[in-house]
Amino acid sequence: GDYFGPFKMQGEAFLAGDPLLLATNGGTHTRYRDFIWKVSPAVATLGSRMGEIAIDSLAPAHGAGKLDTAGGLQRVVMDMLHRLYLRMALTNVQLGGAVSYANTLFLTAFPKGLQVIPLGPAVLAQANYKRIAVKRYLKAPGFGRIKTVADSLGITADDAAGNLMLALHLASMPATSALVASVIGELVRHPTLLNRVRAEYDEVRVGSAPGAPLTQAQVDQASVVEKVIHETGRMHPPVQWTNSVLREDKTVTIAGDAVKFSKGARVMASITTANMDPAVFAKPDVFDIERDNSRVMTWNGWEDTNNHRDCVGKPIAMSMVKTLVLTL
Repeated sequence: GDYFGPFKMQGEAFLAGDPLLLATNGGTHTRYRDFIWKVSPAVATLGSRMGEIAIDSLAPAHGAGKLDTAGGLQRVVMDMLHRLYLRMALTNVQLGGAVSYANTLFLTAFPKGLQVIPLGPAVLAQANYKRIAVKRYLKAPGFGRIKTVADSLGITADDAAGNLMLALHLASMPATSALVASVIGELVRHPTLLNRVRAEYDEVRVGSAPGAPLTQAQVDQASVVEKVIHETGRMHPPVQWTNSVLREDKTVTIAGDAVKFSKGARVMASITTANMDPAVFAKPDVFDIERDNSRVMTWNGWEDTNNHRDCVGKPIAMSMVKTLVLTL
């Protein structure tokens, strides 16, 4: 089955027949992982596009003069993802439906009987939303590029739209918006760092016209912001658990005791606990952006690669989080 953290996805209606993209570290899901990797825009080629998208997606919050770091930030990230991958802007109603869909993932953890009665109406609403969203994706201006990649991997257009929809709603949006919110929180808690980030923004923007979007080259120069993001991700990982099904017997030392797990066992590991391991990170409870964070497990691995465990969306997520933090 498909798992999200400790929860088993039991709702076929919720998934509407598509394998969950978060469970892409097994052999049967390999091509779906490759699909997301290949349809994700290369960060080096973004130019000012991410900056332009950030300005457009933040426009409603800018007009209102405030941004809710919960639902409001989720809407911003969801809108940015659709503009980036599909060149499609979502209406306010569509954004509300998208955030609701992502935030009711917990429904799938209930036994199937409860998903019919009394949770039937809610589960049905989610399934209907997914079907409508998939039809919208198929007609999106940017879907031609998505379909080309899907064709090369032997994935149908419907499956490509369904899996991209799940990836954006259930992986990218919740994790990315949570990380941005945590970064904002840490900068508020550390005014000196906030001033350094503001100074860095002014530095990388030298020569830019007022109001012009950030370019990827400018975002890449923002080393202080990147350090803040990595340290925030270490202390507040947006995804806190990782799951695996063992392919062979394995013995793991836990609290000094050797514990044997049999082949086929489903095991979970806490990313949060790993990131706070004092054997790896000195004084782990201290927020220190100068520490060596090369071994953080926030993205389920240490490299920006398509390895079988690493977060397939990390390069795009880092670009989006840095751009959003600097723009805000």
